[in-house]
Amino acid sequence: MDLHELGTILRHVSRTHRKLSWVYYRECGFSTGQPPILRYLHENDGCIQSDLSRFFHLEPATITSNLTNMERDGLVERRPNPTDRRVWRVFLTEKGQQAYEKLQKNDEIIARQCFEGFSEDEEALAKEILLRLQSNMRQVLDGSTNTNSRESQGGKKESC
Repeated sequence: MDLHELGTILRHVSRTHRKLSWVYYRECGFSTGQPPILRYLHENDGCIQSDLSRFFHLEPATITSNLTNMERDGLVERRPNPTDRRVWRVFLTEKGQQAYEKLQKNDEIIARQCFEGFSEDEEALAKEILLRLQSNMRQVLDGSTNTNSRESQGGKKESC
């Protein structure tokens, strides 16, 4: 199997998983951007907005817009940082915590459906491979892998 075929399969799996997830998320009333932010805040409650921008590789204005909508819906609360008034900290509200719990239950249902018929060993292998893929992609996005120095098989630098 060549890398082009693997890349195509990865894109199709990613797209199909996203579509399946949104079948459940829409039923719970989630809007675009909310599920990943709820997950992040569950693990990093009280983080600053720039942490969200960095983690998701999104512009600060995009995060601000999502947080404004989530604050309007009562899912998050922004509070000024006591030591630096230019910085806002973001916290899940009780309603946000309940929304996270619904999200987690849906994620478990989706995972069960995706891994139907897999043995425990196959699930463990899939997890290992997916985590390695994610790590590789994050390194490129974070700039810790120099994509400009990669050369194609013919010795020429890859370009568009």
